[in-house]
Amino acid sequence: KRSRSLLIRRIMGNSAGKGSRLPPSTLEQLIRDGKWDDARSCLSTQEGQSEVQGGLVSYQKGKKIITSAIFTAVFHRAPLDVIQAIKDMKPDELSETDLHCALASDRHRQPNSQGIERRNWHRSEHEAVIELLVEGCPPTAFLKTSPPSMTGVREYTPLGHALDNQDISPRITKCLCFKEPRAIETDCYFMDGPIRPLALAMHQTDKRDLILLGMTFYQEQNTSSGWERVAIPDVGIDQFDSALKKAVQAKEWDLVGKLLPDARVAGMSPEDVHPVEELLEAHQKKARAKAEKEARNRKNFGMAMYPVDVIMDLVSAVTPSRRGRGRRQQEPTRLA
Repeated sequence: KRSRSLLIRRIMGNSAGKGSRLPPSTLEQLIRDGKWDDARSCLSTQEGQSEVQGGLVSYQKGKKIITSAIFTAVFHRAPLDVIQAIKDMKPDELSETDLHCALASDRHRQPNSQGIERRNWHRSEHEAVIELLVEGCPPTAFLKTSPPSMTGVREYTPLGHALDNQDISPRITKCLCFKEPRAIETDCYFMDGPIRPLALAMHQTDKRDLILLGMTFYQEQNTSSGWERVAIPDVGIDQFDSALKKAVQAKEWDLVGKLLPDARVAGMSPEDVHPVEELLEAHQKKARAKAEKEARNRKNFGMAMYPVDVIMDLVSAVTPSRRGRGRRQQEPTRLA
């Protein structure tokens, strides 16, 4: 089976010749141009079905590029029935790449560089597309992060994208939590540094509460009648206490600061909250002292500090990223 770990597979050695402009696949062009009725007609022909099976061909600078039909359709916000038709023709081709594309994308897009309006999904259609992809993706897809070639500095799991993207509803987030509960404890990466899913969820209370319930809650539920029928309980003291301890241990002080006010509202006692507040205050004091020292050094030494900065940048460039080291090698902070 052809690997689809990259956003686009480039087929080298198929040069189209210098200066030539070969046409793309018929279905590729129709989807790109938003000619949906023609795309539907194409999918009913032998030519269209062959293109779906073999991949859609386009050319850039004389090089042949092949993308899957399902990814091309999702990327260009094709109507649900077009995406469904492509999926039915090649159901085993769905991968995390397609799911990442649907979850990381805003439903509303600006016109392209030529000022041409591009198709947008409305909310119900967007959710239906995501559910279609969730149903067809292999289990391994839900723990894989998106490649930088697609989402830049946000290398998130499907759940991470759902939490970060305000266009994605809590309902879809709930679906993903049940589909792969381990994703709740799987780090995402922002600018190559790890970030917990809970930190991505803090800007939306409903999503935050879904993550606060924890991996075990979803693993223990009976979903034989469907995940939508499972009632979601209110989060309480136990969930906030557990989340605070994990955040402190991971030294995620920004997350600790965001959790504390909500933990107080949830009813955590001052005796439980106070040790966390002391640790946060100690961290903030240390951070302020470091910033003040750096400011004094720059004021006192002026230009002499710039070679030091250059050296530190070079050291950072050759030092393995935090992803390689991981959190487990950090010295944990423990609550008294």
